[in-house]
Amino acid sequence: MDSSIVLIDKMRTGQKVFDVILWFITKERFRFRYSHGDKETFWFSFELAHAPYSFSPWGVSVVSSTPNKDMTKHPNSLCGSILQYMPNASDNAEILYVNGKALLDPYPQGIDYVPKAQWNNMLNTFPTHMTPRQPRTELNRTGDEKVYLECLVGLGATPLPDMFAGMLLRRHVPVASIARAI
Repeated sequence: MDSSIVLIDKMRTGQKVFDVILWFITKERFRFRYSHGDKETFWFSFELAHAPYSFSPWGVSVVSSTPNKDMTKHPNSLCGSILQYMPNASDNAEILYVNGKALLDPYPQGIDYVPKAQWNNMLNTFPTHMTPRQPRTELNRTGDEKVYLECLVGLGATPLPDMFAGMLLRRHVPVASIARAI
């Protein structure tokens, strides 16, 4: 399961699932470690409540990493932040979510601790491409052992929609303003 977001239709889910989720996060998690994160809590809760659930038919995708020079060095293999498509079967592949903290905060430790870091680098991390939408499959991890887990090797690249840069910039401005004020 590769995910960065869980979608729940509260109207169709029913109270029983939410009761199980509450039990997991307020009681059971203190007794023993049962998962690697919150997404398994949702999955287990649906199972225990005997409620229907499904996973997106689309596998994980990523956006290109500008600092890694993805499009120059290996344009068929991207190594950026996770991107997920809307879980529908329409011919139009629509972006649902990009788990892009690194896009908003490329220097989480602050630029004072990174040699040669500059404020303009905050805006130079804009990705230009994404992995095309494709059915969920097992990723091939054989071969080059130097490849990071964030890399989707050989899955191709397609340009991001024009509106993506504007949406990311709207998120960048307040983050950069706060960072400069601190």
